[in-house]
Amino acid sequence: MSAILITARYSLLRMVRNVGSLVAFLGLPLFIIPLLGSVFSQIPADTPYLKGAANTMTFFAIGMLLMFQLFGGSYAMQGVTVAFLTPRKWRMHALPCRPVHIVLGILLASTVISLAQGLLLAGFSTFALGARFGGFFVVALVIFGIALLSQLIGLTLLLAVRSTVGAFVLGWIVAYGSALLGGIVFPLPADSAFFRFTSTWGTPFSLAQTALLASSRGGPAGTIALSILALFGASAVFGCLTALAGRRRLA
Repeated sequence: MSAILITARYSLLRMVRNVGSLVAFLGLPLFIIPLLGSVFSQIPADTPYLKGAANTMTFFAIGMLLMFQLFGGSYAMQGVTVAFLTPRKWRMHALPCRPVHIVLGILLASTVISLAQGLLLAGFSTFALGARFGGFFVVALVIFGIALLSQLIGLTLLLAVRSTVGAFVLGWIVAYGSALLGGIVFPLPADSAFFRFTSTWGTPFSLAQTALLASSRGGPAGTIALSILALFGASAVFGCLTALAGRRRLA
């Protein structure tokens, strides 16, 4: 356990010191959220596209927050790439701890930094832009769930795909595709059972969005709980896939 925490501490410090990455993953959404909210501010709140959100700012703030959480899966991918998939990987193998402990430390640090980013964006959107997210506990739990799942999806791709570049490209495709099928980019056909499913339960984005939108309007607790359980259930599945892929790739 101590090896995991020490690795997490150093990984977290390295991420915080990467100013360019922090600017991209904090400054960019802080610019995009109010921009989209103002551009689409005339959309009526009862439009099906907004999925019952209190206002357009709430809808786009939740959507952009979740999109950047999905793209944040690259944090763990970058950490593991630097540690084990470069010519200097011998340094990690020379340490007096198992590779799995190092990977878990990187996963922990990546999830924490992604969670912090999500909470900061939620706080900014609430107090500066008037977005509604609902109760803090639910918001924190949903962001933690999507942050953890995103990191695990990224690690699974990185460890399962031989090409590192290909893994990163697939990670971005999965993140953007999840948001696209979740209905954030444009309205999905309401008469299609497939798209109704993908926009509510079928992707990591839509699971988290369903929970946050329900929380923002005081919706059914069952819907919120089911979405959160599904997020952590998917995390458990990808955690097992990461472990299996890691045994072959990092052995």
